[in-house]
Parts: sequence; structure tokens; C-alpha cells
Amino acid sequence: MSTDYVKKGDGLLEQKKYLSAELQYRKAIILKKNVKAQERMDLSKKAQTNVLELELFYAEKDNLDQLNLFSKVKEVPENAKNAVVLSKTLIESGEYQLAIVAADTALQMDPGYDIAKEYLSIANKETSNLTELSPDAQRFYDLKE
Repeated sequence: MSTDYVKKGDGLLEQKKYLSAELQYRKAIILKKNVKAQERMDLSKKAQTNVLELELFYAEKDNLDQLNLFSKVKEVPENAKNAVVLSKTLIESGEYQLAIVAADTALQMDPGYDIAKEYLSIANKETSNLTELSPDAQRFYDLKE
């Protein structure tokens, strides 16, 4: 039964639904001291602030689409403009956390690049819009409505 919760958590983690994944991993840990669940929960927490932490997880899951995106983001672009183009493409495809990495790369290459700042801002805003509420916070807001 503990492994069922780990599998559910993995599915949610692949979707970058970090809090929901953590909840499943916590259930697995409560049922049985599950080392894998603890490791996955730690990974989920790290990935909330650095999506690149998920690279080994996606490799384990054979998620080639995500691995290809990670590869693109980790490549050093020729110039800041190419990094911004990648950030724009990632935003358009809903990969906001990866878009942050690309926009940040552009700003490291050219700190005054205003368009890179704009894309970084957009990606950060969209990432925050996707942030899940904890179950307690969700119940609080449900009660207020």
C-alpha cells in the first residue's frame, strides 16, 4: 500500500504538482518508513525552487520530452538573444520554471537586457499562478467562499 502512494506521488511530481506529490509521499511514510518516499519528498521540495533537480527523476521515468527540454535549457546559448528566444518558447509551451532558467541565463550574459527581464518576470508570475495551495490553505479558502 505504501508503494501505491509513492507511485501516485511520482505521477504528480512528473506533472510538477509538488504539494500534491508531497502529500502522497507523506502518506507512504506514515504507513511504512519508506526511504524512497522520503527521498522523493525531498526532491519535490528542491524542485519547487530549482526544476533542474528533476533531471534524474525524469531519466528514471524515461520522460524524454522533459529530458530534451532540460538539455536545451542547460546548453549555453551563443548569446543572450538566443536565451530569450528559448525562454519565450518555453513560456508559450507552459514550461514556466524552465523559462526562468533560460531568462536568467540571458541576464547573466547581459545584465542590462530588458527583454530578458520581462520574460523572467512573466515566467515567475506564471509559475506563481500554478503554485498549488496546501490542503489546509485550500480548506480555508473553501470555507470563505
